[in-house]
Amino acid sequence: MRLENGEIGVVTGKGAEAATPTVHALVGPRGAPLSFPIKRDTAKPLHGVREVVTGEHAVLRVSLQQLWGAEASL
Repeated sequence: MRLENGEIGVVTGKGAEAATPTVHALVGPRGAPLSFPIKRDTAKPLHGVREVVTGEHAVLRVSLQQLWGAEASL
């Protein structure tokens, strides 16, 4: 997902509504990978969902454990 602030992230959980999921930002607004995923609440205007980004536009390696913790190894 591309957020209103220009970050690109991956949905990691449900939000209060279907249109406001929890997203972890992986790429900063200028296109550089972030040092670590940052949890964003898309119900807030600055972090709202601007558009869905397909995998081919957001190729980035990320540790699933950084996003979902120990549950990622199940």
